[in-house]
Amino acid sequence: MNAQPHDITPATLRQLLRYDPEKGDLFWRERGPEWFAAGNTSPQAVSTVWNKRHAGKKALTYRGPCGHLLCNLRAVTADQNKANAGKRPRREPSSRFIGVELIPSTGRWGASVGANGGRTWVGSFASEEEAARARDKVALSIKGEFARLNFPEVHHV
Repeated sequence: MNAQPHDITPATLRQLLRYDPEKGDLFWRERGPEWFAAGNTSPQAVSTVWNKRHAGKKALTYRGPCGHLLCNLRAVTADQNKANAGKRPRREPSSRFIGVELIPSTGRWGASVGANGGRTWVGSFASEEEAARARDKVALSIKGEFARLNFPEVHHV
């Protein structure tokens, strides 16, 4: 079937989702092989994997301005949907130093400096403090006296 975003109709939504009007929850229904295009993997195999991962699980909770009515849903573009998402909460920093973060895959400390709407990568270091000191040097060269430093007492501008 391979429905494209512009092909989604209320009837297609009812085939894809089960709606609980009391809570406003939408749950994924099982999908047969006809929903998946033939590719490197057979549609039957893709259908089986998809159903194990998603069928019966909550797709979303809808609480629109008019309540939990399925008729309130409308087709939107990906950009419109992102605009409604709001900002994600900031995660806790992994370092006590400005511009330093732990790289989980390597266990090393990465350092970078934000400037002019972008980031300048300084490098990865064995210790958190070593990364902070290297970051301070680069921050000074980029921002001069306006640099926010981890060790201002060391760098007298």
